[in-house]
Amino acid sequence: MHHLFKILLFIILFLNPIISMAQDADTARFSGNFQNAPLKSVFQKIESELGVSFFYEDDWISPDMQVTARFNRHQLQDIMPKLLSQTELTYVAIGNTIILVPAVEVVQVVGSSSSFGSNADDAYDVVVVGDPSQMGKYKNINIEGKIVDGANDEPLIGAIVKIEGTNKYAVSGYTGDYRLILTQGVYDAIITCMGYEDKRMKIKVISPDKLDIEMFETSHEIGEVLITSTRTENNIRGNQMSVVEMDAKSIKQLPLVTGEKDIIKSFTMMPGVKSVGEFGSGINVRGGGEDQNLYLIENVPIFNTSHALGLMSVINPDAVTGVTLYKGHILAEYGDRVSSVMDIRMQEPALERFRLRGGIGIYSSRLQIETPLLNKKITLQVGGRTSYSDYLLKNMSDYYLSHSSLNFYDLNALVNIKFKNNPISVFGYMSNDFFRYSNIFSYKYGNKLAGLTWTHLFNADWVSNLTLTYSYYHNFNKHFAEVRNTYSTEADVRHLSAKLKINYTGFSNHNLTVGAQFSDYQLTPGVVKPYNSDAEIESVAVPFDSDDEKARDIAIFANDVYDITSQLSLQVGLRCSFYNKIGASTVYQYDETRGVNQFCVVDSMVYADGESVQKYTAFEPRLSLKYMINNLSSVKLSYNRNTQNISLLSNSSISTPEDIWKLADTYVKPMKVNQIALGYYRNFYGDMFETSVEVYYKTSRHSYEFREGVTVAPSNHYESMLIDVDGENYGIEFLFKKTMGQLTGSLSYTYSRSFHKSHGQFDEEKINNNKKFASSFDKPHDLSIALSYAYNRRIRFGANWAFSSGRPYTSPEYIYQFQNQQVVQYSERNKYRIEPYHRLDLSLSIDENLRKKRSWKGSWTFSVLNVYARKNAYSITYKRDVPSADNDYNMFSLYKIYLIGVPFPTITYNFTF
Repeated sequence: MHHLFKILLFIILFLNPIISMAQDADTARFSGNFQNAPLKSVFQKIESELGVSFFYEDDWISPDMQVTARFNRHQLQDIMPKLLSQTELTYVAIGNTIILVPAVEVVQVVGSSSSFGSNADDAYDVVVVGDPSQMGKYKNINIEGKIVDGANDEPLIGAIVKIEGTNKYAVSGYTGDYRLILTQGVYDAIITCMGYEDKRMKIKVISPDKLDIEMFETSHEIGEVLITSTRTENNIRGNQMSVVEMDAKSIKQLPLVTGEKDIIKSFTMMPGVKSVGEFGSGINVRGGGEDQNLYLIENVPIFNTSHALGLMSVINPDAVTGVTLYKGHILAEYGDRVSSVMDIRMQEPALERFRLRGGIGIYSSRLQIETPLLNKKITLQVGGRTSYSDYLLKNMSDYYLSHSSLNFYDLNALVNIKFKNNPISVFGYMSNDFFRYSNIFSYKYGNKLAGLTWTHLFNADWVSNLTLTYSYYHNFNKHFAEVRNTYSTEADVRHLSAKLKINYTGFSNHNLTVGAQFSDYQLTPGVVKPYNSDAEIESVAVPFDSDDEKARDIAIFANDVYDITSQLSLQVGLRCSFYNKIGASTVYQYDETRGVNQFCVVDSMVYADGESVQKYTAFEPRLSLKYMINNLSSVKLSYNRNTQNISLLSNSSISTPEDIWKLADTYVKPMKVNQIALGYYRNFYGDMFETSVEVYYKTSRHSYEFREGVTVAPSNHYESMLIDVDGENYGIEFLFKKTMGQLTGSLSYTYSRSFHKSHGQFDEEKINNNKKFASSFDKPHDLSIALSYAYNRRIRFGANWAFSSGRPYTSPEYIYQFQNQQVVQYSERNKYRIEPYHRLDLSLSIDENLRKKRSWKGSWTFSVLNVYARKNAYSITYKRDVPSADNDYNMFSLYKIYLIGVPFPTITYNFTF
């Protein structure tokens, strides 16, 4: 009988291409309600209603096999796993023919397409997940595992495990780990990862177990995409919108700036993300300021992200395995920033062997060490960078630059301890920067970070993460006037945090996350003092020590991802924060008839150390909807409300070490932002081309601008220096990417606007008479093109071209003489614009030798920045000058400052061992 069945099966498969079917089983829909119905009778009802035919041997289905289930217009591919969950059978669907076979057998379909596998010639074994003795014990079964590169066992990030015929999928994280929740049954899984060959597996799910997966790089292409948005399929299917991700392969292909990859600035090639200046610190997201971005390194916030005053970022690229930028829908677990969150992850060190990597450039060098310890129970990663650019400054023709100095260093370390069900990671980071501009001024600033994360696996459904962090930022600025008039200013920020996050995946179509976070802030806004005992600084600045600022913030959050149907999913989040500004502090009261002015103080309130000064409560809902139009396109909608309790006070749109961090208090209120976004995503030609368009609109309250004529300086009356403004930002973002073939790249275009509007009662509290004006981050047009051509598997050519509108600035409009003095009258705030910015960079990369057995591998990268010598204005200044014929005998003249006015070559040698 068994042999007769196989003969019948062969005849059906062979004749199937010429058999005319009335309805395709893959698209047919069935409804029915069964209570303890015999399995064979269920098959007969399906046959009669759908016109399909089942083939199986009678002794495979015993009479006591019964079904209790309800189906409402379900497709057969969703019904069959439930019907066969209590059997040892699986099935193959060919047109209207359903063939049942034992799951342990390998079925090879010849001459027809099967619902399992993409190719008629594909045959693959069934992988059993779980203990067969526990058949039927579990309703929802948790499958965990790690996806690795089969050549070197390194974890793969962003690999997608998709269960075909369902809406179930998982994406591997920073350590290569993934998790799926399935019901008992037999499934067809496809695993994909950018630059790797697709892998197909048939898995029989019985009970919770571990399933590790190896993948191998494609032999005909190189994944040289600069920045990938969460992998193609997840970009369409993922619930998150307005998210940009980079994995390890993307980081490897980044263009070089001053001879080194810059992880933070690379995001400016994506729509909606900009940089104010040629080498401005950080990024500006959808019209927001640089301080409105939360930068996290291993969950630890960092308050200054720049080396060398913005020349490059503080992140060592060799130490990073992945970066995620949330620029629209921000998860509820993140708080205290209103524009974006950049989550930077250090890579887990190689578990099998010692590894050394680094690079030598003409401006800086770096070194990274990874090694296992104690029988691979502990892994260690240590790295660092340092610069040696002073020799370049000494050879500059400009007198001031030739007498200047610029250097920096940073150190990073990560330890992973592999306790069973309780892994622990410990992270540390330190950086220091020094810049002296001749004998005029100098800056010295740095960061110190520390973090500990403990993950506890309660069971297959419950996972908790406890994170403790410490962040310290300090800057020391020295100003030279005359020998006896030298003074210094210094400030610092201390931040402590404890965060507990619990994730529950026991529901079949819910993914629930809840948690709480405690934060403690302590700021020293600024201290001004003589640099030495002989200094007489009264003519330059008054010695001053501002009051320290302290605050505590407690937040609770919850987030749920609900897969309503295979096409529609909902993500709902809520964050509630309770902010408390505490003493010691003095709160001044001002004359109400004259507004907030430090010369109109009528009273003050003194608060003792630890006493509550001002409290704020914030409710921050987050909502996201995703609708799958088909397998190649989707629409997403999101809404976010965010609150920010700490701000950076700066006179310009370009941050400097002289800027001051300020906590919300009685007068300076927390910033609040509401944002709504809508996006459409579509792929073409087998995911070779990715396209997306997003529109957004956001409003803000309690942003702050400086009053006219006020400069950044330590004070106990910051409220009298600032003007409360409302903001309005909107825009549309386009992205086109080619992800396969020798020529890859992206084109992004953004049209956006950013406006501010004051609402003061008194003249000194108004900007442009309370009319709407362009903010300092308003750059309407932004276009970026990034191309990479792989000549072969080792040699690549790269080109990046960027164009953007000039940013606004305030300019003098009238000059007149009064009592033998030249008086300047300025325009309205941000009335004029710097000329448009554009720049072309080219690069050539010669990658490492492809021989796997060679231990030492080296690669070279040559690049030229600003190929056609564009003199892009960094800023426009108006300063006192010596009257002459060149400046029309003016005492004040306009000057354009630019940083790169000539082609700027770099060369770097990178190595691994």
